[in-house]
Amino acid sequence: MKLLMKDMERKTTTMFSGNKLVLILPGILMVVMLIGGYQFLQGSEEVTNEQLQELVDSQVNIIEVESGLQVEVAWDLDYDAS
Repeated sequence: MKLLMKDMERKTTTMFSGNKLVLILPGILMVVMLIGGYQFLQGSEEVTNEQLQELVDSQVNIIEVESGLQVEVAWDLDYDAS
């Protein structure tokens, strides 16, 4: 049993010794994406529901068909983020 455990430990250490890059690169990518997403969200402006109702121009067409109702919706956002 001890021989089997030593063999498993040796295989585990040799498995990760040659593949460190495979473990490190996704970790670096996750950190960069986390920092970039946080910076993006901090730079964006807030729009409340009341402001959104004033900024959005929407058109809704409801057509009755044999199997129920067909709804067509079009909207345009008149918002300048700068």
